[in-house]
Amino acid sequence: MAIFNIFKKRGKGKGATSATPTTVDPPKDASSHGGEAPPRRPGPAVNGAVNDLAGKSPEELCGISAEMPRDEMKAHLAKLFKRHNRGASSLDENTRQLAEQMLDAIVEVRTKYLN
Repeated sequence: MAIFNIFKKRGKGKGATSATPTTVDPPKDASSHGGEAPPRRPGPAVNGAVNDLAGKSPEELCGISAEMPRDEMKAHLAKLFKRHNRGASSLDENTRQLAEQMLDAIVEVRTKYLN
C-alpha cells in the first residue's frame, strides 16, 4: 500500500514556513468493492439506441437548427465530436456504431452550415 505525503504549513503568525508531512490513504480501487468493479451506468448505445438514429436527419441527430448562431453551432458540434470520437474506439460494438453514425452526421452538418 502506497502512502502519499502532503505537506501542510505549520506555525503561528506571519511567515511560518516549517512543513510537517502527513499521510493520506491512497484512492480506493476495485478491491475495496469485494474484488469487483463498481457498477457502471449504461452507455448511450445500450438497448438498441443505434436503431433509434434511423430516419433522422443529421441536424436532428446533432441537435442543430438553421437559426442557431454560428459560434454556438460550432461549439456544440465540437463538443459532440469530442464525445463521439472517443466512442469510435470503444470495444463495445453498439457504442462504436453509434459513434460512427454521429461522426458522419457531425461532418454533414459542419460542411452544410460552417463551410
